Amino acid sequence: MHFSKFKFIFLTSIITSCSFSEKSKDQILQTIIKDSLKVKKEFNKIIVLTENECSSCNSSYSKFLENQIKSNALFIVGATGAEFDITYLDAVNKNNIVYDYSNLLEKNGLLQNSGFILLKENKIDTIISLEAGNLDKQINYIRHELDDK
Repeated sequence: MHFSKFKFIFLTSIITSCSFSEKSKDQILQTIIKDSLKVKKEFNKIIVLTENECSSCNSSYSKFLENQIKSNALFIVGATGAEFDITYLDAVNKNNIVYDYSNLLEKNGLLQNSGFILLKENKIDTIISLEAGNLDKQINYIRHELDDK
C-alpha cells in the first residue's frame, strides 16, 4: 500500500510538471513590455541601448540612434550615459522611450546587450545583438528596418 501511494504521487507529479509549459520568448517579451515597463502602445520595432559588452559598439549605436529618435520604434534604454552620450534622449517626446536599469531583457535571456528586436504580428521575427565584427552590417540592417514604415 505504501509503495502504491508513492507511485501515485510520483506519477502525478510527472504528469503535472509536463502539463505546464515554459513561457515562449514572445510571451516573456510581451510581459516585460506591458507589465514591467508599462508600455501601453503596440510597437513592432524595439531598439535596445545598454552599456553591456562592447563600449565602442554602444557608442557608435547611440550616435546612429540620435538620428533615429523620431522613428516609430520603442526605445528600451538601460544605459546611464556614463560611457557614451545619451543626452539627446532628454530633448524628445518620451512616448516611445522607457528606461530599464534592471536589464530585464538580459535577465530573461532575450538580449544580452544593445540591439534590435523586430516583431511581426506581436511575435519575435528577428533579434539582433550588436557585435563588433558585424556592427556596420547590423546598423545598416536596423536603418533599413527603421526606414521601412
